Amino acid sequence: MLSILLLLSVADVPSEPALTLFPPRVELVGRDARQQLLVRGATDLTREAKYRSEQPAIVAVSPQGVVTPVGDGEGFIVAKVAGREIRVTVRVRGTDADRPATFERDILPILTRAGCNSGPCHGKARGQGGFQLSLLGYDPDFDYAAIVNEGRGRRLFPASPEHSLFLRKAAAQVPHGGGKRLEAGSVGYNTLRGWIAVGTPRTPADAPTVERISVEPSERRLTPRASQQLVVTAHYTDGSRADVTHLTTFQSSESVLAAVHADGLITAGPLPGEAAIMARFMDRFAVCNVVMPMPGSVDESVYARLPRKNFIDGHVWAKLKELGIVPSEPSEDLT
Repeated sequence: MLSILLLLSVADVPSEPALTLFPPRVELVGRDARQQLLVRGATDLTREAKYRSEQPAIVAVSPQGVVTPVGDGEGFIVAKVAGREIRVTVRVRGTDADRPATFERDILPILTRAGCNSGPCHGKARGQGGFQLSLLGYDPDFDYAAIVNEGRGRRLFPASPEHSLFLRKAAAQVPHGGGKRLEAGSVGYNTLRGWIAVGTPRTPADAPTVERISVEPSERRLTPRASQQLVVTAHYTDGSRADVTHLTTFQSSESVLAAVHADGLITAGPLPGEAAIMARFMDRFAVCNVVMPMPGSVDESVYARLPRKNFIDGHVWAKLKELGIVPSEPSEDLT
């Protein structure tokens, strides 16, 4: 009898959701490739997980779950949460290849992420401080000429790239009305510096271009004060993919309800509601819809018995159910 009771009590304990990792497999091509991981259980555990690389000579991982290449080969990244572990296979290649940065593929995304070609800055109709760029990089030919050729070429100094006015202003090493846009020594800064050093090459005309971007997850339910890391992937015309989370600009439609950090981390506020988190990479957009339902639970029968006189009613009741809102009783005609 005791053994039966024990078995019944164990069966009544809800099983903890299994850990999952996104993406399920990682491939890094080139020294500058990177991949943000997502660790999931019942909630997002990306920032709670502890990470380690089982092959540190091949692949490294940051405390935030960003995977970067070290050398060619295959390795494993392990994520550990509350005593449970999950690992992902990482294949690295092309770290020995000398692939210089090119303008359209590598430089324009950095300038766009930094806001240099935004409306309030050099992307406005007449530019800023005598320096004009196309809005969000829509005209690469115009931008290349403005950076490399205009001003009698004084913006760039290939013999000593770090002394280029273009870089020094972005890093606020000289007075700049737009303030500091890049940290000296950061990945973006070093990419710009390397591009200037090798002669400011353009991206070949037949190179793959961005077809679309996707954001993971594309929708999420959050409890008050909970967080969710986003991952943005660029899909190219040749079928390849790349994590561009670090080059993406994020914006919330309702920051009071759900704020989003520059690195794509959503933090829910204390209030119920919904918000759209926009992710923009160059001129491509994707959206993550976030819902923070009312506290407590509502019986399913409340929504099941609601009248549906047309298809609009169904959508309204579904939205109320998603937000955990109990609909009001019908008002009297005399009210």
